[in-house]
This record gives sequence, structure tokens and C-alpha cells, in this order.
Amino acid sequence: MPRPPASWRGERSWLLTAPPDGSWGQTPQAPGSLLREQAALWEAHGSPAGLLLRDEALAEAERWASGHPEALTEAEGDFIRECREAARGAQRELARQGLLRGAITLAVIGLLLALCAWRAAQQRGADLSAAQAAAQAQLAATAQAAVALQAESRALAEARDQAKERAAAMQRQLALERVHRLVAESRAALPEDRDLALLLAVEAAQRLPVDDWCLSQDCFFANADAISAALARALGHPRWRAWEQRPADAASAAPGLSTAWPSPDWRLLGARDGGGLAIWDGATGTHLADLQGEGSVSACAWSHDGSRVAVIGASRREVAAWNARTGERLWPAQSERGECTYLAWSPDDAQLLLACGSDLLLLDAATGSARAAWSRPAGLARDEIREAWWSLSGSQVTVLTESGEFSCQGGECQETPASSQVIASSRRNALDGMSVWRDGEGLPMLRDLADLAAVACARAARNLSAAEWARYLGAEGPYRETCPGVAP
Repeated sequence: MPRPPASWRGERSWLLTAPPDGSWGQTPQAPGSLLREQAALWEAHGSPAGLLLRDEALAEAERWASGHPEALTEAEGDFIRECREAARGAQRELARQGLLRGAITLAVIGLLLALCAWRAAQQRGADLSAAQAAAQAQLAATAQAAVALQAESRALAEARDQAKERAAAMQRQLALERVHRLVAESRAALPEDRDLALLLAVEAAQRLPVDDWCLSQDCFFANADAISAALARALGHPRWRAWEQRPADAASAAPGLSTAWPSPDWRLLGARDGGGLAIWDGATGTHLADLQGEGSVSACAWSHDGSRVAVIGASRREVAAWNARTGERLWPAQSERGECTYLAWSPDDAQLLLACGSDLLLLDAATGSARAAWSRPAGLARDEIREAWWSLSGSQVTVLTESGEFSCQGGECQETPASSQVIASSRRNALDGMSVWRDGEGLPMLRDLADLAAVACARAARNLSAAEWARYLGAEGPYRETCPGVAP
């Protein structure tokens, strides 16, 4: 039989009694035999912790047990598990004692530091009053300096704001000068290169300032007219061509400055001198028809197929519709809900949306009778309506006012939360799209530059070349396509 490890021989001192065979001091027993004896002794004495194996003895017993699992009895397995648990408990106890010793050490160090700090504070106590007095004097001086600094900061902020305003004004002026130059160059290029004229006019439209100041000063609209005229000339299509000469009846149709409303096929409705309404060909200025009955216009809406036109009169309490082909009046209607300010046809041209007072009315387009009435949300009840959009099914209307947006469906109107106002955020500065006749020019011009620019890009056969960009726009940044997607 092989000799047991030395650590097993040393571990025999743990036994409470001598081995039953009296073998101590005689031939050493195998680890398995010693394990069985120790386990039996531990079990016989009520499982005391003092008979558990530890350290190297436990490691040797575990190695023997792992190599002879079939030889282990249940009691021996329990014994080894208890030994392992006791070993882990001893390790935890050692760790806990180490932490405790560390905590005690830190506490002693902290106490010593606190004692030193207290002694230092005691020594500084005599100088504290003098230091406080000096600090108060310094604080007063700092407060005075802060007041002076605030005044200087306000002056600098005002100067900075004024400089920003001057810079913004200069930028606007430079932008307007660029717009004027591009419009002039578009006109000059038109006789020889229509595409170049189109592209320069589109570049002018893209550079027109649209900030609040320019809109409030009306500089946007004045320059939009010039750009739209340049685009119309360059497009050269009959539906978009500007009148080269004043039509024969333009003087009576539009004295001074008159507003006309374009149809989908580019006919224009306007007021005749002395009352009454008439329709002209927007491409040539030819008079097409007079509308039956007396009338004047404060708002107008053409049906989508261009066969009918509805008008709000100058009194804003009368609404009427006409057959735009024959001039026959289809029906008149009178508002009993206040002044009417806006009207729009439904997608199928079967209904008219009419805004009167704080209500929205749905009129039967064939008879002018009211089908339904909706009350606007209280917060937007008196706002001017800028635009309205019907859903494709005609069951819902979304309305943009001067300060918000709301939707009507199923007899109710609800204000759209600010975070969801897609129309208001993208269309708040949208233009009305009406044409104007300016006295002395006789040029009908669309003010919706985005639509005109899109038409121009669709008609253009190319983009600006690198040489043309360098010549006309080289100082304004690197080359880019004026009309994305169009071949160079």
C-alpha cells in the first residue's frame, strides 16, 4: 500500500481518539482509509466543526475523492461538502477580519486628521475676524465691479445687436441686388439662350430673401413680381407667356392695380370698370366672357375642371357661382353669419367650403344651399384664413389661419397641436398665387415662385455649365445644380 502524503499524517492530530485498529505510529494508511475514518469519527461525534479537514488535508481528500467517486459513501460525501463549506467560511471570516482591521485603521487615521484639523482651526481662530473684514471689503469692491461690468455688457450686447441688424440689412441688400442682377441677365440672355434665361431666373427665385422684415416691408412681393415676369417670359409657353402689349380692354378691366384670379387652364377672372365681372385669356389678354349680373370680387375660387367659378362679393356677405364657359349665373347666396373671407372647392367639385364669421359652411355647389355648418376652435375663431386643404375623400378639411391650424371632420373642428402643424410650419409664408396687372405694364404674373420655378426646371433642357456658373454666380460658392436631376 502506498504511503499517504505528509499533510495527511500531520492532519491526524485532529482526531479526537486513536484509530480503532491502533495503527498510529505503525504503517500509514491510504488517503481513502483515513478519509473514511475521519468521516466516521465526525459523524459519530455529532458532526463537530473541529473534526473537519482543512487546508492541504482537505485538498488531498478532494483529489482522492474525485479519483474514486464510486468508493465514496453518502456520509463521506456529506463530510467532504461540510469540509468545503467550512473552508469557504474560514476564508470569508479572514476577509471580514481584514476589512474590519482596514476600517479600524482608516477610522484611526481619520480621527488623527480631524484632531490635526481642529488644532489648526483653533490656531486660525485669532485671525478669522480680520479675514472676514477683509473679505467683506473685497465683496463690496467686487459688487461695484459687477455693476460696472453689467452696464458694459449691456452696452456691448446692444452694439452687437445693432451690428447684427446692420449686417442682416446689408446681406438683404446684397441678396436683392443679386436678384435684380440675375433677373436682368435672364432677360438679356433670353433672345439667344432660353435655357440660360430660365436657369438664371430660377437662381433669382432661390435667392430672394423671405425673412420677416422683407415680408413686412413688402420687398418680397415687389421682387417676386419681377422674378415671376422673368420666368414667364423665359418659359415662352402660351399658358405662361406674359403679355407683350397691354390688351385693348385692360384699362377698363384693371384701372391702376387690379387683382385677377387664374383658372386651372389659365383664364383670368377680374372686375370690369363700373361693376360686373369678366373672364380673359391669360395667355393673350383676349376678353372671353362677361358674367351675368352685377358683381365685384373680394375672393374667388375656380372649380378643379375650370367649368365654374365662385366669388365672394366686395361686401363679403354675398356669394355667387357662374358657369365659366357661358357666363350664366348658377346661384346667389347671402351670408347670415357675418363677413365671408374664404372659399374653396371640394376635390369632386360637389361642395364649396365657405368661411363666414367664426363658422365654416359647406355649400351644395349646384344650388348654393348650406349642407352643414362647423364652428371653428375658439382660439382661432377670428383669425384670417390663409389656405384650406381637403382630403382626397372630401370628408376632412385642414385649415391654416394666420396663427394656427385646425381640422374639421364629422361636424367638429379641433385645433392642431403646434408639434403636429405640418401645414403651418411649411406654408405660413406661402403666397396667395394670384396674378396681378400692374398699370403701365399689363403683365399678368403668378406670385407663387416655387410653382413657377418647378415649371421652369421641368422645361429646362440642361443645368448651368461650370463656365456659366463661374461667370454669373462664381462669387457665391462652389458649383451646384440649379435644377437637381436635369442633365448638365
